Amino acid sequence: NTQAAIQQLKAGETLTDTFTVSSTDGTTHTLTVTIQGTNDAPVLAAQTQAVTEDGTQLSGHMVATDVDSGDTQTFSIAHAVDGFTLNADGSYSFDPSHASYQHLAAGQTQDVVIPITVTDGSGATATQNLTIRLTGTNDAARISGTDIGRVVEDQTLSASGQLQISDTDDGQAHFIAQTATAGSYGSLTLGEDGHWQYQLDNSKPEVQALQSTDTATDSFTVHSADGSSHSITVTIQGQRDNVVIGGVDVGVVKEDVSAVTGGHLVATGESAEFVPLQQRTPLGNFAMDASGAWTYTLDNSRAGTDALKNGETATDSVTITHTDGTTHTVTVTIMGTNDAPVLSAQTQAISEDGTQLTGHM
Repeated sequence: NTQAAIQQLKAGETLTDTFTVSSTDGTTHTLTVTIQGTNDAPVLAAQTQAVTEDGTQLSGHMVATDVDSGDTQTFSIAHAVDGFTLNADGSYSFDPSHASYQHLAAGQTQDVVIPITVTDGSGATATQNLTIRLTGTNDAARISGTDIGRVVEDQTLSASGQLQISDTDDGQAHFIAQTATAGSYGSLTLGEDGHWQYQLDNSKPEVQALQSTDTATDSFTVHSADGSSHSITVTIQGQRDNVVIGGVDVGVVKEDVSAVTGGHLVATGESAEFVPLQQRTPLGNFAMDASGAWTYTLDNSRAGTDALKNGETATDSVTITHTDGTTHTVTVTIMGTNDAPVLSAQTQAISEDGTQLTGHM
């Protein structure tokens, strides 16, 4: 039964084996044996293949043997497998870019085990597995959502937003958290869920230097678990800062000696300009131009000025205004001096031997 000629017999095929036998007297006779074939099941070899996700399409051929000479072979699978195509002759192809395998992260493996059956012409079958080991590659995350914000110097100091992320790779659809990452004007905090908050550092000189017509931007790069990057940009709007007025804001004059004093006020801020002013004060006159240069002239003819004794002082105060509305006070001290008495001449009339004249200078 181990002879190839016998094993090659299909069902319904026969072979004959003929023998000549002799009696003791030499008489011969022919003995014929008919060998009837039966179907032998095909033998199918298992296969293992390796492929990379999103790589080149895999192709191959299942190999079956059958000792029955010329027997037909038909290959089949019981259930469809994503990305896999099997032809009746045993040739196959596998598409590693199929959506069902996009969940694999870089380096992650999955064995796709496909039972394949071969059937011969008599209906005998054999089944073996085709195993395809699929190695994942990184699929870039897709990031969307709110990635811009706006803050205002001295007013709105924080901004926030929500990023959305999708990633077909298993376990990759989240962000790498950041805590108070420093930028040029503030800091950014990002959660794994994509929620972010920007905090403006309003004390920074760079922030306070912004004028109301100025804007600046702070940009941050955030990353998802697979390394995909995205930018968050925050616009900082400058704001008009209250003017600080300094410079010379006091002066001294002296009755009948030095009638004029002056100085120069200095404003720090978006504008150095003042509202020009000319004002009559109780004891003199004040004038200031747009640059902040001012003069005060004492009016010695005023009763209040002339009434000052030596050693006495008085003050004249003027409120000036910057173009942004900020006010400031300029104060002048008036020092009194001694005024000599004024004696008026008199003329009187009298008669000789008349009444005695009396009077007062």
